Amino acid sequence: MKMKRQIGSRGQIVLPKDIRDHFSIKPGTKVSFEVRRNEIVIKPEKLGEEFVDYFCSTSAKLKKGASVRAIKKLLEEGYDLR
Repeated sequence: MKMKRQIGSRGQIVLPKDIRDHFSIKPGTKVSFEVRRNEIVIKPEKLGEEFVDYFCSTSAKLKKGASVRAIKKLLEEGYDLR
């Protein structure tokens, strides 16, 4: 999906409603920005409960004893485990 938006005078961008709805982004939702070469990636931060659910489902798919790999994968995806 591609959409174009114009940046305002203060550097602001309005996220399209379809995108906000798809990712459950509401006022007050925190997002993180990542720069990848010539791209800017915007990701909504997962809430604690969503993070735990995701972590458990990821760990369950891996072989026994693979929790270190699961944690590394989560870190690569941009989660702050501190």
